Amino acid sequence: MKQGHLFYGWVIVGAGLVVWILEPGMYVSFGIFFKPVSAEMGWSRAMVAGASSLAMIMIGMIAPFSGALSDRYGPRRLVMVSGVLTGLV
Repeated sequence: MKQGHLFYGWVIVGAGLVVWILEPGMYVSFGIFFKPVSAEMGWSRAMVAGASSLAMIMIGMIAPFSGALSDRYGPRRLVMVSGVLTGLV
């Protein structure tokens, strides 16, 4: 490796670190969007909270299976299929 060139692996580590740091903020910032989501959708507070709670429960239930699938088929395939499925919804 030439001196002065950045090893690409460190770029991947840096990107992962940024995602790892920002990801919890997405979950805890839901309270900021609570009223705007309720107003936009015309939902009651209970419905918005219920939708958020259901999403968290589903994430918790799916996580062990997605981990097993990632071990079996690799994260690249799993992310590609997840992205396609998310785009279809």
